[in-house]
Amino acid sequence: MPTNQTITGHPNIRLDCLGSAVKIGTWGGDGGSPCDITVAPRRLESITIRWGKVLDWIAFSYRDQSGKLHTAGPWGGNGKGEGTETITLEASEYVTGVAWSVGPFKFKNVERCITSIKVVTNLRSYGPFGHGVDSTHHSLPVIDGSVVGMFARAGDFLDAIGFYVLPDALPALKPTTDPAEQEEKEKDSGHEQNGKAKSNQEENEDSKNEKDKPCLS
Repeated sequence: MPTNQTITGHPNIRLDCLGSAVKIGTWGGDGGSPCDITVAPRRLESITIRWGKVLDWIAFSYRDQSGKLHTAGPWGGNGKGEGTETITLEASEYVTGVAWSVGPFKFKNVERCITSIKVVTNLRSYGPFGHGVDSTHHSLPVIDGSVVGMFARAGDFLDAIGFYVLPDALPALKPTTDPAEQEEKEKDSGHEQNGKAKSNQEENEDSKNEKDKPCLS
């Protein structure tokens, strides 16, 4: 798949790759620092979220291609929030979609940050966590694949979020555009998949020269 592509109808959303996982996002504000992982994810094992009016921080654990366990985060601040939730996936459970909201944090005079998140698996739903007040709601359902990791921007709270998807087919985005635009997006996804294997190899070579980021895990 070519890197640094945009999704039809969502010109600000980037597509990149890490190994065989597709990197989609981010959504949210431009505050904080970039937070990312350096080892290609294969499977999510757990997600921990501290939440209140907004998401204070997020952390997760995942396994790589060889089955080794890695942890990432917490990405965000030290806010006490209203609750901390840990989602531990069963052996047969995998994430089939995520829903989240982007809105203001008036207490900090911030226009856009992550105000809620909900995780959907093949077995059940978790959340939503966070208030999601006065926010724009998004969802990322995955067809024939799963969400296997995350990346973000974070400082005192979670400013923005993006996702790693291990797909057989690229996910659709909601809220979707009109039907004609959605059909065009699906066609584009098919063309992009044909070149994925070659571009993944190129991306792996490029990643060796990538500069360190503040929140690498």
